[in-house]
Amino acid sequence: MQALHDETEKQGLYFPLNLAAKGSCTIGGNLGTNAGGLNVVRYGTTRELTLGLEVVLMGGRVLNMLSGLRKDNTGYDLRHLFVGSEGTLGVITAATMKIFPLPVARATAFAEVRDVAAAVELLHRLQAASGGGVEAFELIPADILHVLYRHFPDIPQPLATRGKMNVLMEIASTNPASGIADSAGQSPLRRLMEETLSAALEDGLVIDATIAASEAQRDALWEVRETAPESHKLSAGVARSDISLPQSALAPFYDEMVKGIRAIDPNIWICGYGHIGDGNLHFNLIADERSNAAFEGKKADLYALLYDKVAKYNGSISAEHGIGQTKRAQLAKVKQPEVLAVMHAIKASVDPKNLMNPGKIL
Repeated sequence: MQALHDETEKQGLYFPLNLAAKGSCTIGGNLGTNAGGLNVVRYGTTRELTLGLEVVLMGGRVLNMLSGLRKDNTGYDLRHLFVGSEGTLGVITAATMKIFPLPVARATAFAEVRDVAAAVELLHRLQAASGGGVEAFELIPADILHVLYRHFPDIPQPLATRGKMNVLMEIASTNPASGIADSAGQSPLRRLMEETLSAALEDGLVIDATIAASEAQRDALWEVRETAPESHKLSAGVARSDISLPQSALAPFYDEMVKGIRAIDPNIWICGYGHIGDGNLHFNLIADERSNAAFEGKKADLYALLYDKVAKYNGSISAEHGIGQTKRAQLAKVKQPEVLAVMHAIKASVDPKNLMNPGKIL
């Protein structure tokens, strides 16, 4: 992915799919899992960024669907079928992807907010004020900062104190005038961000905030978010998840999860973070240093609680990481039998011997 970013930017263009793993993940992997990432709120997932595919089926048949047409209403859209299929239907060998004009101005801010409901309201305000220019809007609770700074103490802390709930947000524009500073040294985009945060501060949605004044400061803010997953890998115990919910359900879901988790173990670090602009939370639970020995035995109860609340609010057990092997049993519980039957039928029709990435999804 990083190579594609570099190549497009040389030409003044922009491939907006962006993950913390951009330096190692591949476009083929992104297509196979329908990756999401940081900019889905504005540009959509990999599926929405894909205009065409070339796919090789078992037996050597080649499906050439690389035309890149924005409109092609000639029957079933097989392109969407293969994106997110995790290699179980065919091998994606080429792709035509959407490219956009390169943003020339950005405004990036980190804010402590009152709670999850306030974060969602701030997102809506920023979307309205910027005309849909929000590129990323990330929820970052205090617990994730605790885990992060335990392992990476040298990363700069965005605010003077670690707020109970925080957001990292970014708006962008391709209009060169958006980045031109006025006599006070402010660009229109930065002024828009400042005005939105000031109004939210007066209304009690925001408690404290900082706006990046340079590219170095922007990088420092993003380092907090992009290093967080690495800090989880270094922790003694972690229960990972990748869920999605309607935006209207994010606040009540979060509140109910906190209460339920505290009842199971009051010392667990609740790192429910991620892309609330598109309703995607990585609701990771981290073992406390003092009680990690008992953490493994509590995972089953924690996942049962999580999936119960996801079902209650009509969410999904996988927002952008796919099913693989770890969620196969859960998928069978949450998918309608009729839907699963059609999925099995599709798999059998193109791979009757089950040779394509066997054991995944189904």
